[in-house]
Amino acid sequence: DRINQILELMKEVETLSFEQLFTEVTDKEMIIATFLAILELIKLKVIKARQEERFGPIHLVRSVVIDDKWLEDNLPKINRETG
Repeated sequence: DRINQILELMKEVETLSFEQLFTEVTDKEMIIATFLAILELIKLKVIKARQEERFGPIHLVRSVVIDDKWLEDNLPKINRETG
């Protein structure tokens, strides 16, 4: 699902621009799923949203180190909470 895809991206980089997650998204359902996934990851304190200036770009920043071990330990729990 979209949460897993975002976590895989965040595994590679510490910061990701909000816009990057929507560049290849074209249908309305995927836009909604992406936005909800971001909100859920913020709620679970996995990522933070940062905006340096009013109307400036939004950046998503990891709150935890996301590696294979973290994914193995936490993805089942996240999927249970969101599923």
